[in-house]
Formats: sequence, structure tokens, C-alpha cells
Amino acid sequence: MAEIKIYLLTCEAIPLRPRPHLGLFDYGLAKVWVQAKGPDEALLFAVTYLVEFGLTPRSLEKPPMETTAADYSGQMADLARFRKAENSGVALHLDGYSPGLRPFPVNVTLH
Repeated sequence: MAEIKIYLLTCEAIPLRPRPHLGLFDYGLAKVWVQAKGPDEALLFAVTYLVEFGLTPRSLEKPPMETTAADYSGQMADLARFRKAENSGVALHLDGYSPGLRPFPVNVTLH
């Protein structure tokens, strides 16, 4: 039986509908940490999660890669997201972009 690990993937995503509490953006770069038995399961789970959250994944920027806490030395925010995925199965960070505006972080926490 495959061991459950944490995978990180990054994809471009566009909002399916307005999300005023997140701010208005045309597209975003989503980093998703998920518990999974392998990269294929991680990708399927992440895509489903993003759609349920109201985002349409467009392009896979970085495929699912196994990650550990040691990968986040000196990166407290990403380490916290890794730990959230360890504890609850998934964590998401979204940077929103709109033409002419600087990127802005959209920190997402769902339970």
C-alpha cells in the first residue's frame, strides 16, 4: 500500500465567479499542497479542490512534486502551508493578477 505524502503543485487559475472577499483579479497563480499517495492522485485532488473553491485551473506551471518540511527552511509562510496540508489534507496559496496592477497575495484557508 502506498504511503501518503505531501505534494506541491503550481497552476494558473481563473475565477469561475466573482469572489469579493478575495479581491478582484483576472487570473491567479495557485500553489496547492495536498496529501496523496502519488502525483496523479495529488493532481486530481488539487484540480477538484480548485474547482470547488471557484477557480478553473488553466495551465500546470509545476507538476506535483513530493515535498517535506525540510524543503521550507527559512520560508515560514510556505512551511505553515505544508503543516496545514499535513494536518487537514490540503492548503492553498493564491497570488491574484490583473493587467496594470502588481500581484497581490490571496491567502486562502478552507476547512
